[in-house]
Amino acid sequence: MCKRPANYVENCSWTIETQSSNFAHCDAPMAQCHCESAAMAKLWCLSAECILRITNCAMHRGARIMFLTINQCSSTEPRPRPFVLGIGGTTRPNSTSESALRRALSLAEEAGATTEMFPGQLLSLPLYNPNSLYRTNEAEALIDALRRSDAVIFASPAYHGSISGLVKNAIDYIEDMREDNRPYLADRAVGAIISAYGDQAIGSTLSTMRNITHSLRGWPLPIGVGINALRCTFDEDCEPSDAHVDSQLRIMAQQAVRFAQMIASQRLSPSSCI
Repeated sequence: MCKRPANYVENCSWTIETQSSNFAHCDAPMAQCHCESAAMAKLWCLSAECILRITNCAMHRGARIMFLTINQCSSTEPRPRPFVLGIGGTTRPNSTSESALRRALSLAEEAGATTEMFPGQLLSLPLYNPNSLYRTNEAEALIDALRRSDAVIFASPAYHGSISGLVKNAIDYIEDMREDNRPYLADRAVGAIISAYGDQAIGSTLSTMRNITHSLRGWPLPIGVGINALRCTFDEDCEPSDAHVDSQLRIMAQQAVRFAQMIASQRLSPSSCI
């Protein structure tokens, strides 16, 4: 019998009945297993992730899931904190795009996320070569972070009407994720921050970033943030001088976190497990 976890919530759980009890001793954290007979087992699961593991284990051993009941919850089950990844900036430390990205990630943490950032200094990668299996340590770290991400925010200066080559080359490494269960940027919210010394370049570059996101199967956030560096500067704490820009960055961060939570709930919902 699986050990009942200390934080088991009696009135916020799922009940699973199966045709067989031969899997009752499988590894099932966050669950309580009870064998009623040799032909029946009931499990009370605290988390949807537990259901996924239990049902996969049951079906792997030949058991058929008969009933899946969502019990009424009178207390809130803690949700895992989504992981928001920030990629961008320039090779110049504290550039406008880098400062804006740091601010957005800080606001995402306030909204309940964990974050990580790859600034421009970490994006000086070799030109992406799909025909080579060699990857630098920095490239492997970037791809690992992308694979773990629930949402990604890209920040780029507008260079000649498009994103910088530095950021585009980093994005090209996402091709290494083509065979993943979540290929490319699938099931991820994607935000875009564009900075430029003029409004015209912001619009075209933001559109380019959204098109790239679509091609990589990502979900562009409703808001994209464009920053005219002639009118908005950032202090040493990465807070913008323009309150409107700060408000837009906050909205983007909140949208990224909420979308990531929604998608995670869909992935781990009981209906997706059987």
